[in-house]
Amino acid sequence: AQDAESYKAEAIIDCTGYETTRSEHWNFLPLEAVKGQLAVFNLDTPLPGRYALAGGGYIARITDRRIVVGSTYEHNFDTTQSTEEGIQTLKQKLLRLLPYLEGNIEFRDTWTGIRVSAKDHMPVLGRHPETPGLYVFTGLGSKGMLYSAYLADCLSAHLTEGEALPEEVDIERFV
Repeated sequence: AQDAESYKAEAIIDCTGYETTRSEHWNFLPLEAVKGQLAVFNLDTPLPGRYALAGGGYIARITDRRIVVGSTYEHNFDTTQSTEEGIQTLKQKLLRLLPYLEGNIEFRDTWTGIRVSAKDHMPVLGRHPETPGLYVFTGLGSKGMLYSAYLADCLSAHLTEGEALPEEVDIERFV
């Protein structure tokens, strides 16, 4: 038998991504899990320029002959794994943006991630209304890269300095 370990802390921050949507602690929050799938394609001929494209999806250059295409926004999904349907959706997005690539691409790889979004499409930070010391950091949706550092600073200042959280992201809007 393994010995149990216990820890004490003034605050615990639940930033478990997709698992937050399944947690009994946060079931009062209007959170939704959204699956996003990406696909990598090799190109027969080099992609000109060094840019990314966006328009109903995005295309980012990995090398001059390899690109990543994203993303799906699957609100209803049976698996967290990549699917053939998702790959075909991404291939169609690619060909809609760059139709001249038809017949000149080869599928190479795919991966998925689960985003968490709140009903109002804004992140959710703050203290649980009934459990002292329990906090949440979730709901960044597809803007995690943009919001995460700023919101981590906000939550840190809230916990250490008592600063108010921005009302747009404060959990209080759902309490």
